[in-house]
Amino acid sequence: ARLELQTEVLRAFEGAKKSRRTVHWLTTNRGPNADIRQALGTLVQRHQDLVDSDPWCKRAIEVIVSNWIGEGVEGAPVGGTKTFARGYQDWATSTDCDFYGRMNFYGLQELAARTVAVRGSVLIRRRIEPAMVEQGLVPLQLQLLEPDWLDTTRDDGSRIVGGKLFDDEEG
Repeated sequence: ARLELQTEVLRAFEGAKKSRRTVHWLTTNRGPNADIRQALGTLVQRHQDLVDSDPWCKRAIEVIVSNWIGEGVEGAPVGGTKTFARGYQDWATSTDCDFYGRMNFYGLQELAARTVAVRGSVLIRRRIEPAMVEQGLVPLQLQLLEPDWLDTTRDDGSRIVGGKLFDDEEG
């Protein structure tokens, strides 16, 4: 029984052995964030190419987006009046919520989810348009942007990571 236990322990560390099979196995001692910073551009380009050219990959993205979003995430305004709830519903179902005026809120959700699934992230810019209030509209518009707008070379490893600036946790 003791010999069997020793054999099991040795098998558990097979990947750590130095042998002719592992002599050319070069490894780094970096974490996943360091690895992704170095390879992100290439990974995103290849993933986008696969989704564009391979029907299986395209279908996989459709399934992912459908599972994430479904029919669309609906907001339920709390504490407002019926007029407020109706105003929200009008905003969400019209193209007034889209800066480009093409999609309603549910279409924007689907596009955002698809961009995250394919490109790894999405930028959503909130734009307040005071002139819309005069027209009786909710003054908020959402502008979806490709993550290519980020300068991923800006990275200090703490507050700025891959072009994204993070607030202090205390504030």
